[in-house]
Amino acid sequence: MNIVLLNDDFPPETRNSVSEIAKLHADAFATSGHTVWVITTHRTETCPTIIRDGNLVSIPRSYRPSLQYLLSLRSSTINRVLRKELERMQPDAIFAHNIHRHLTYDALRVAAKFTPNVYITMHDAMSFSFGRLATDSYLASKGQNAKLSVLQQMKQVGLQWNPIKNPFVRSRLRYCTKVIAVSSALETALNQNGIGNTTVIHHGIDASGTPPTDQDIEAWKKSRGLDGKQIIFFGGRLRLDKGIAELLAALELVIQNQKNVYLCIAGEDKRWNEVVAHLRPCKEVLAHCVCTGWLSQSELEIAFHAANVVTTPSMCLDTFNLMNLQAMKAAKPVVGTIFGGTPEIVVDGQTGFICDPRDTNDFAQKLAELTGNEKKAKQMGAAGYQRAAEQFTQEQSIAAYLELVTE
Repeated sequence: MNIVLLNDDFPPETRNSVSEIAKLHADAFATSGHTVWVITTHRTETCPTIIRDGNLVSIPRSYRPSLQYLLSLRSSTINRVLRKELERMQPDAIFAHNIHRHLTYDALRVAAKFTPNVYITMHDAMSFSFGRLATDSYLASKGQNAKLSVLQQMKQVGLQWNPIKNPFVRSRLRYCTKVIAVSSALETALNQNGIGNTTVIHHGIDASGTPPTDQDIEAWKKSRGLDGKQIIFFGGRLRLDKGIAELLAALELVIQNQKNVYLCIAGEDKRWNEVVAHLRPCKEVLAHCVCTGWLSQSELEIAFHAANVVTTPSMCLDTFNLMNLQAMKAAKPVVGTIFGGTPEIVVDGQTGFICDPRDTNDFAQKLAELTGNEKKAKQMGAAGYQRAAEQFTQEQSIAAYLELVTE
């Protein structure tokens, strides 16, 4: 088959979780014997013309971020290039990922003119929301009520609110053969907000490869001042809706009885300093925190192996936190959130624990149980590794995508 992937950005120009997933899919489809094309975008200030590199086409586009909820819907310039390129590529199937900034949702209508097999993977809530879903009603329902009212949408972005955005998105999703959600939690949220025709395909992870050596792990821990410590590892964007405030509150309770426990935070130093200035944790808690700065992929893998427990305490619809799978690949237990797709990955009481991060005592108790009981942590980590290897492989995920086309 000729397969075309659409995503607003693509490595190596831009690296983020969704662009890396799109790259993984492109490589996997090609390995399966298909001809793969990629249509993406780059910023006009980087290069004002279309970039063609083998089977990759990148279209220049830039605008003020404040105009996203208008200009992300349709672009005659983007459509003109899409029609020309798709005519040349002659796709049998088109898989869209994040197109909510530059390629626009109207690309789905254009794509449907060239093949009946048009699919979009939803990685977040942007198809019905104006930001991360962390409303009071969502949190109060423990993640069960993801329905957004007009007032809640307006509160998310204020004057940037565009009343036609969500109806327009739904109208364009009707051109899709299927709307793919990366978790059942996201599928439920989509359905509650008027988006149907959905199916769920979880992300997969490559569990192969050689893990870092004990010497590499110990050297990394020593370089961060963590040698001989019990390590709780937290990574990702340092935002309040990722549960960093709840984590620091739980850490304060943990270190009252376990002085050797330290929180290792993988994130930008600037953002960590901003978080500290905003939350003002006590000196003792701050003394038990180590921010590593941004880590390379190889350093990140070492960090997972160096940890005793990994935590993902998101306070928003965290659709499918890949940190959970990365931890399981490293055979580490996870203390994860009830909000979003984490309960679909982490089995409570077997591969880690699921908790409401707002319950500080319970959150702290679960962290302390794993930092204080090495045998249990290793048992849960081993169970997590087995679950990832059996239930969340890249091969299974790609096969599910290809099966859609052959149904």
